[in-house]
Order: sequence, then structure tokens, then C-alpha cells
Amino acid sequence: MPKEPPRLEILSGWKEIANYLGKGVRTVQRYEREMGLPIYRPAGKSSAAVVATRTELEEWATTPHGRMDSVAKRRSLESRTNKLRAGFLQIDCEIALTFASIASGTRDQEKRRRTTQIARTAYDTIMRLRKDTGLSDAQADKLEADLRRLRNELQTLGQTKVLVRSAIDCSNQAFALVTLRLRVKSGCFINRHSSEAGRNTGLSGSGGADGRS
Repeated sequence: MPKEPPRLEILSGWKEIANYLGKGVRTVQRYEREMGLPIYRPAGKSSAAVVATRTELEEWATTPHGRMDSVAKRRSLESRTNKLRAGFLQIDCEIALTFASIASGTRDQEKRRRTTQIARTAYDTIMRLRKDTGLSDAQADKLEADLRRLRNELQTLGQTKVLVRSAIDCSNQAFALVTLRLRVKSGCFINRHSSEAGRNTGLSGSGGADGRS
């Protein structure tokens, strides 16, 4: 008699699958998202009931290549995302330069104000995003050259704060401004504190003199 094919053992539901793997439900769900755990949804919806086969789960658990493929896919996605961000930075910089040029060439004050603000907003966005974007040497050099031009244009248009932004990393800009404000407040506080300390010293001095007399 021909040998019967092995029976397909199906696990139904996240809890049963998690128990079979000896993991928590959330961990198993993360495995599916990030590491390609073989999970099926008969209804075809992401929130529908899930099933898995023991054979495929065992193969996944004992074969690292499937998990490595998932990591490689994630890294590839991150690389494509970074490439898009780098392209966006360059395009946004060119757009900002165009609006800055329009602002410099118009006599209409309202148009000058609007186009200057667009250029400045683009500049701030670029400075915020560039620290999280990997750039090649050529891309970094071109972006920096365009940013220098843009800073000069904005300075000419009265955006004097751009000079501060050209010397400070975007993540340190807020810190620099807060520090400046704190110094001003601290100066006022120190002056008040010194005056109070002087008065207190005078009182204690008087008390000491009275005590000695």
C-alpha cells in the first residue's frame, strides 16, 4: 500500500501559535512583521483570524535564512527611504533658492514677504531633516554649497537668524536659544539675589555687632 502523506497539522489563532513557539502573542506578531514568520489569514484581512502549520513554523524556527531575508528586506527598505529623503533635501533646497531669488527680484512687498517665508520654511525643514539622512560625500558637498547660497540670500532678505543656524546644528539651535533666554533671566535673578544677599548680609552684620557689644 502506498504510504499516506503526513497529516498537515494546523495551528489556529495567535494564542495557539504563540504557545507552540513558547513565546508571547505580541512577540509572535512582531516575528511575522519583521522576520517573516509564516502566518496565513484565510479571510484575507489583516485583522482576521490567523492560522499556521507546524511544519512551516518548525522550518522557520530552525532555518536562519528566512529570518535573514526579512532583515535584508527591511534594510533595503530603509536604504530606499534614505535615498528618497536625500533627493527631497536637494529638491527642496533648489525650490527654496528659486523662491529666494523671486523675493529678491520683486518690488511687491507682500509677494516678497510670502516668497521669503516659503524659502525660510524650506530652509528650516532641510536643517531639521538633514541630520537623520545619510548622504554621500558628493551629495553632502552639493547640499552644503546650496545651503550657503540660500543662507546668503535669506540674510540679504533680512533673515538674520540664518547666520546662527549656519553655525549650529539643527538639534542645538533650540538649545542655543533657550540658553540665551536663560542667561537673560539668570542675570535678572542674580541681580535680585545679590541685592537680597547684600541686605541679608547687612542684617547679619548688624546682629553680629549687636552681639559683640
